[in-house]
Formats: sequence, C-alpha cells, structure tokens
Amino acid sequence: MVVAQLPAVARIHIETRRGHWPSDAGTRGLRHWLAQSPCCTAADLAVHADGRRGCRTCGEWTSASHSDGVLALARSAHPVGIDVQLPRHRAAALRVLAAASGVSSPGIGHWALAEATLKALGQAGHRPSRLPLPSELAGELRWEAESGEALAGCVVDLADRLDVPVGTMLAVAWVVERRSVAEAW
Repeated sequence: MVVAQLPAVARIHIETRRGHWPSDAGTRGLRHWLAQSPCCTAADLAVHADGRRGCRTCGEWTSASHSDGVLALARSAHPVGIDVQLPRHRAAALRVLAAASGVSSPGIGHWALAEATLKALGQAGHRPSRLPLPSELAGELRWEAESGEALAGCVVDLADRLDVPVGTMLAVAWVVERRSVAEAW
C-alpha cells in the first residue's frame, strides 16, 4: 500500500498484489478508504448520473482504476479521474488517440491520461472524436477540454515507486474550473 501526494489537489492510494483484482475492486477500495475518514461511511459513496463517484457527506470526488495487480484510488475536492496502465502493445489504439488528441506520437502515459481525463469529465466509456491532451507529460500538466473545462493533472511511471513492470503508468486528472467554450477566448 502506498499513499502518495502526487498532485497537491488530490490524495492517491495505490495497492499492489500478485494476480488480478476482481472487477468490483475499485468500488470496494473506495468504500473502504472513505470509511477511514471522519465524515464518511461506506454507504456515503454516491454515483452521479454521469458515472462519477463521490462522498455524499463531505462532497469529495473519487475515482478508481485497476490493471492486473495494481489498484489506484483518488479523492479530491474537484472532479477527479485516475487511471493505471501496464505496458502493452496498443498500436491501433494509440493511432486513434493521436487523431483525437493532436499528440503526434502518444505513448501509454497519454493513454492513461486520456482515460483519467474522461473520468474527471464524467465521460468514462465514451470515445470522443476530439480529446485535447498535452504533448509533454512532465510535471504538473494544464490543458483545456473541448467542452471548455480547465484541467490539471500528472503522469508518473509507477516503477519508480513500486515493484511493478517498467512503463506502468499512473495518470491523475482533475477539473480546475468549469467554463463554457463561449467564455474562453
């Protein structure tokens, strides 16, 4: 178990184990983690109409992701998304991501950031034709969604921190501010 403060705006909890996590590991992990907070109980985990989750009591937003033996959880005062990706060959998927994101040569870190972004925006499971992403994945990232929301996030290789395969990428994205496209110049 690792609790990291990667972005200052979100708390991150990561667990590893041998083998795969069950399909409900993210929800179960979030319920357990929220129950450790003074304001939250396991029953307080609400699912919003757009699929984003959060605590009914304190209003914190939550997100979960698991891939093989890695489970990643995030919570924040802002709508948040988290994604973990183990290194895999995804040439066709990365070509689609290049066309949607405008990033000429996206890697697995961009894939993880795209998934985290869609979760933060309440669009998990959608595959938009346009999904702007930053080209460089160093430091704290800032970008704007097609819908006008200002986003921030980060991408890290978990192998620098945990005993996981090199290239296992963790991405966290959160909505900094909502504004309509008409308001953005």
